[in-house]
Amino acid sequence: MRKDLFTILILTSVFMAAFVISPGVASPTPKVYIDPVTSTADVGGTFSINIKIADVSDLFTWGTRLRWNSTLLNATSATEGPFLKGRPQGTAFIKKINNTGGYIDLSVTILGDYSGIDGSGVLATIGFKAKAVGETVLEFFNLRLINHFLFYITPFDQVNGYFINSPNAHDIAIIGLNTNTSIVQAGESVSISVTVLNQGAFTETFNVTTYYGNTQIANQTGVSLDSGQNTTRAFLWNTLGLAQGNYTITAVASPVPKEIDIADNTVKVYVTIPWHDVAVTVVTASTMSVTAGEIVHINVTVENHGQFTENFNVTIFYDSTQITKQTVTLIAGQVSVLKFNWDTTNVAQGEYLVKASAEGVINDINLLDNSKTLPFTNSITVNVPQQGFPYALLLGVVAAVVIVAALGLFFFLRRRGSKA
Repeated sequence: MRKDLFTILILTSVFMAAFVISPGVASPTPKVYIDPVTSTADVGGTFSINIKIADVSDLFTWGTRLRWNSTLLNATSATEGPFLKGRPQGTAFIKKINNTGGYIDLSVTILGDYSGIDGSGVLATIGFKAKAVGETVLEFFNLRLINHFLFYITPFDQVNGYFINSPNAHDIAIIGLNTNTSIVQAGESVSISVTVLNQGAFTETFNVTTYYGNTQIANQTGVSLDSGQNTTRAFLWNTLGLAQGNYTITAVASPVPKEIDIADNTVKVYVTIPWHDVAVTVVTASTMSVTAGEIVHINVTVENHGQFTENFNVTIFYDSTQITKQTVTLIAGQVSVLKFNWDTTNVAQGEYLVKASAEGVINDINLLDNSKTLPFTNSITVNVPQQGFPYALLLGVVAAVVIVAALGLFFFLRRRGSKA
């Protein structure tokens, strides 16, 4: 019995240890894509596509606009896929087809207080009818995934679809450009994925190059695709040494001989290296002239032009003398008006320039806007009252002299009278 119990304890310990020491496995990035990637139909013919999702966790709501060339296709139907239909109260499915504009708006949400759905599956199926000969991207616009906490699910990859019914064409296109983040700290690396599709009728060989701004990140040569085939290529962008700011990431597939459409060979996305920047934008005073001892009310407007929450001091001065300071916290983009009081007691008579200065933000990219003054023409004048002639003191002195003189005369006369 004791041996059996000991064995159970050992097995339990091993089982629990497996959970404790097993290394975590990174979750794959969700992916929304069109299946099949390439569709075709004769003029007057029909076809359908599925909008699919892979490797998502806790999907509760999704929505997108799907766009195409309205001269080539009409959408004929849209139905919800089965992926989100597993909850007891079902879903709300909203669609709006606009064939004149060449788009369809779709949105789906789970009804009731439930968690989202994990895994992979079909989100929606859309039917089309071909109107003319040509080619067009079936392009996601404003695609959003939301979990049951009502937070956006990011990052995720998206891969557009394509329609072509032009025979004997040479054509490649970039149908997906994704980064693992849209905001990166300087010095970190950004993973970039580029999906390229051979939309033509021939096997093609070409190069794929990525850039930030006009600077090349990397170049992959000799990429080969058969007709209708697609490939996703990985790139890594090291941001070490780059200044803070907004960067345009561009992917370019080199044109192939006799290519009929090179407009879709280039795709761009945007990545930000965030910055710190606070500014004093306005300084106003309640009056431009005071008598020493009075209070001047000063308002200072400060703004956070950066992309971090900042905690900093705002100090006001008359000329180079500090009056007082306040500490303020501003989130990115926030504006605040701070109120100060200047007690002019013991301030000498004169004209004074009032200045406000924001201090204490590390790596502020623009120190020129951290201080602001009242214009020189609006310097504050402090007046000291003039002391008048001391008539009361003079009268007191005269009165005292008169009294002393009178008393002196009185005693003189009295002494003289007693001698007589």
